[in-house]
Amino acid sequence: MKTVTGLAVIFILCASHIFAGTSGIGSDAVKAITVETITKEISRGKQTGMKVDIYQASKKDVAKDWSRLINKNTKSKVEERDNEIFIIGTHISEISNAPLNIYAVINDYLDHIEVNAFFETPDGFISPENSETEFLSCRKFLRDFGVAAYKDAVKLEIKKEEKSLNGLNSDLKTIVNTNDKLHKNIAKEERDIIDARNDIKSNDLEQDRLRNEIHNAKGLLYNIRGEEAKKEAEKEIKELEKKLSALKKQNENFHKEIVRSEADIRSYQREIADNNLLVARKEIEIDRQLEVLYQAEQKLLAIR
Repeated sequence: MKTVTGLAVIFILCASHIFAGTSGIGSDAVKAITVETITKEISRGKQTGMKVDIYQASKKDVAKDWSRLINKNTKSKVEERDNEIFIIGTHISEISNAPLNIYAVINDYLDHIEVNAFFETPDGFISPENSETEFLSCRKFLRDFGVAAYKDAVKLEIKKEEKSLNGLNSDLKTIVNTNDKLHKNIAKEERDIIDARNDIKSNDLEQDRLRNEIHNAKGLLYNIRGEEAKKEAEKEIKELEKKLSALKKQNENFHKEIVRSEADIRSYQREIADNNLLVARKEIEIDRQLEVLYQAEQKLLAIR
């Protein structure tokens, strides 16, 4: 009898991933990380600083990573006021041995996050005019941060694409497993058909035996003397006819089982054929997703 009907579920599984990894920023070429010198108004007035654009990252992640970076080697506290993140008296040896005040404004744009950073020592804000060496160190510090943030964002992209790939592979495995079960069901139905045909042969033989026995018993009935003996013989004949009737009913059921099994086999075969098409489509999706994942991995390697 039919026990597996998974085609509808398989179609849902295929639809759930049909567009996985085929769109989004993962397909973009790697963006250059450059630092520009800027002059902008901040809480300390109009100052010279620098900005870097970071792609794919979220403002929340960039702000969190920036706060962690400037607070790494100090007991000073990172504060935020009026969209400005700042810290007073931090220590960043890559820039200066003197304590630093760092002010940053992080803006969220449609396709990137912009980090505007300003660095102040006890001698004033660092600029190309008053301290070229420290200014270049600040540029490197900010660019290194931009590269790291961009890489982190692409790593998240890779994880997302890997998850999509795992989902597609899981879908494919489900389809293949469903087909394996369907093939096993077909094998079982075929065994049931063989058993039913053997049962029909045995049943036919038993019917023939009973018919002969009934025929012979009826032939002897006329030679029986005595009312009681005749009634007993007639009773035995009726019992034999009842057994024969039961065998006929059983024989009909065996034939019905064969018809049902053959119908189930055809249904399983249609489902297997449909699933084979789904397997082919899913394999194409997996190939595409592998390419998306490869491009994201190449992008990560290309970020400098």
